[in-house]
Amino acid sequence: MLGFLIKNVSDAQTLFDYLNCASTQPDDIQKFLTQLYLEDNSLANFYRTNRQETVYWPDIFEKIDEGKLLRARKSFDELKPVIEKYGHAFDFDDFRRLMIVHDYGNLQSAKTLTAAFASELVLSHGDFHSKNVLVQGNHRPVIIDTGAIGHQYWCLDYARLIVHIFTNGLDNGTADYFDPAILPRDIAVANRIIHLQPIDLDGKNDNFIVALNWLTANYAAINEKAHLFELQLGLLKEFIQISYRSDTMPPNKRVLALISAHQCLLAANTIVKSIE
Repeated sequence: MLGFLIKNVSDAQTLFDYLNCASTQPDDIQKFLTQLYLEDNSLANFYRTNRQETVYWPDIFEKIDEGKLLRARKSFDELKPVIEKYGHAFDFDDFRRLMIVHDYGNLQSAKTLTAAFASELVLSHGDFHSKNVLVQGNHRPVIIDTGAIGHQYWCLDYARLIVHIFTNGLDNGTADYFDPAILPRDIAVANRIIHLQPIDLDGKNDNFIVALNWLTANYAAINEKAHLFELQLGLLKEFIQISYRSDTMPPNKRVLALISAHQCLLAANTIVKSIE
């Protein structure tokens, strides 16, 4: 049993709303994320001191079962014409081979299942999106909704925060959020996130982009044993879960999620090949 002291934080706003506020400055965003992740009482230090047994990358997909993948496949079948329109034809079974069978390309090579590629589970939030992180004042982080806390693969909370800021943040509150014509731009941004490349500011989504650029630039500081392909697989898991949320995500965002998930798969496999 876990007990929680719930504090009423009256002078705080969610990280999502903070990023969505025109008066929020880029320096403040970077200071907040630094305090959240890298300073003395940060999440990076918390993860270092709250570890459990050693696991390997297939554990990233522990909570993806056949039922969830079937829901994603239904989305894929529904949205396939749009996916192919943007030049991203692929076999959905690639996801099943990776996430359920744990056998795709070189990702289940002898090397990636040795001690050098082992990771320890860390005590994690379990639903770490940007509406479950509060900003008190300008910089003080407060984390809420901790009902899913437990030990999981190191990259999963980090990947969820990135994907939520990206898919829910860009163009939020505008018609572009629902517009399939924006897909080429969003696919290009997703590729930059997947490969940890900085995203150019666009004058509309600058605060969300500043946050994404900080997160992709600093991921390795969160875990000294981090491997980029693991983060890419964590992003893949989050994109797959976005793809079947037809009640909350418009079709163009679900198309983006499926295309981005497959790009994550290919990128992770390329890295594994390069380290063989």
